[in-house]
Amino acid sequence: MSSQYTTDAMPSPPRGEPNENENQNKQPKENLEEPKKKQQISYPKYAPVNVVNINGSSHIVVGNQYTTYVNNTNLPNKNTVPTIAETKDIIALKASKKKLTKEDLQYLSKHMDQNWVWLARHFRYSTGQIDQFQYKYRDNLRETIYQFLLDWYRNTDEPSTVGELATALWLTSQQEAVKFWAQDYDAINNQAIKPLGMLLTTIQLTPLFKR
Repeated sequence: MSSQYTTDAMPSPPRGEPNENENQNKQPKENLEEPKKKQQISYPKYAPVNVVNINGSSHIVVGNQYTTYVNNTNLPNKNTVPTIAETKDIIALKASKKKLTKEDLQYLSKHMDQNWVWLARHFRYSTGQIDQFQYKYRDNLRETIYQFLLDWYRNTDEPSTVGELATALWLTSQQEAVKFWAQDYDAINNQAIKPLGMLLTTIQLTPLFKR
């Protein structure tokens, strides 16, 4: 007896045999391997940069060595040194054998400039000694110069003369100070002698015994 029913179903393949349709529908498996690491680019290592700010200094050399000149102890620029003619008064002052007075030192401290360190070097003062004068009297240039001159005046082996100091000043770029000193030398020393003269006159006029 023939069946009255029809079907379009495909017969299943035997077990254990591959299914061609299944193989065709399968997607290729994704590559589960770890992604390759990106090649790292190595950059050169630089040392940290140090920034140094230096104020009030000049002639700084940057290289393998760092050299700085501070506190104005560097040599002055010769182009800025005034050209002063050597007059008869200046020549006489440089040849004078008279002893220096504190009034001379006070007068010079008003006319010498910041390049007084040339004079200190001339008299063999060390960098440390110069720095100490500059630090102690850093707010007053005139006082710095006066204290230096006074220190030199007190510590010389022999009494310092006018000619010795005038010659040293002329050689160490203080020609202008020598010029004014030569012009006013007599007036400076007359002021120093005047109080002593007034004192002697007072003593002579004062009676020794009262009647």
